[in-house]
Amino acid sequence: MFRNFNANVLGTFLQQSEIIELALSFGFKSIDIDIAEFSALARLKGLEYARRLIDSAQIPIGSFELPGNLQASDEEFQKFIERLPEYCQNATVLGCTRSFVTLAPFSETRPLHENFELHRQRLSTVCGILKQHGIRLALGFKAVYEQPREAVFQFIRKLDELLPLVQAVKAENLGLLVNVWDIFVAHGNLDILFQQPKELITVVHLADVPQDAAIDQVKDWQRAMARPGGRIDCVAVLKWLRSIGYDGPVTPMPTRRMLGTGRADLLAREIGLATLELWHAAGLPLETRYANLLKTAGRLATV
Repeated sequence: MFRNFNANVLGTFLQQSEIIELALSFGFKSIDIDIAEFSALARLKGLEYARRLIDSAQIPIGSFELPGNLQASDEEFQKFIERLPEYCQNATVLGCTRSFVTLAPFSETRPLHENFELHRQRLSTVCGILKQHGIRLALGFKAVYEQPREAVFQFIRKLDELLPLVQAVKAENLGLLVNVWDIFVAHGNLDILFQQPKELITVVHLADVPQDAAIDQVKDWQRAMARPGGRIDCVAVLKWLRSIGYDGPVTPMPTRRMLGTGRADLLAREIGLATLELWHAAGLPLETRYANLLKTAGRLATV
């Protein structure tokens, strides 16, 4: 497994060159990419131009978020399906074999059984296209959300509610988006996660719950930076991932609101250092330059 950087957590627009520089400077081995944005640039200026900085930096692409709404109207969903092969082709050119999507936790019009069947059909279609390009899809859920007045039907909000949908789709390339924050908040622990087989673990996102937040009242924006000794035992998660031989991206995903104020580079540095601390605490190997980064920051003594 490898440390992956998703620049969206910084809550500000960054050029691709800036994202790459931050990732490489602060201990990350890969980055997530906005595949729709990349594909638009490739259409406008050519694939060679769109990928030039990635090639120059020789940085892998860890994953991309599926740029489609599984609950969209039939017309909008069809437009997404028509564009999906292009996204897949570009991801394949970049060497990216993992994507992820998070289910909306409610529906304004469909009761649970109808929404379940809609998602089963649409995920089957999506996975069929992704499979042609050797791409796996990680499926996640949201444990908490701010419910609009129109949202009268709840949907999947726990891992044990998500697993039947994954099984119903019957796609070999459909697995789990292991967002430890949502799993912990939904169940109060990570026990159900540690029961899952290696084959299902596709993409991993890390965050922590504030120590003073009541689980039954926690808000979605309260996704704190994952660190050793946190309320969610992310060190144990990393050790478990190592034990099952997980070889995919591990991405810190705190919210900007929990990161606080500051320049993007300083926030990225803190995210990087905290992730390196987790790596070190879990007994995972650190390259000399990143071990030195921790040492220089005085952080080796804290893990």
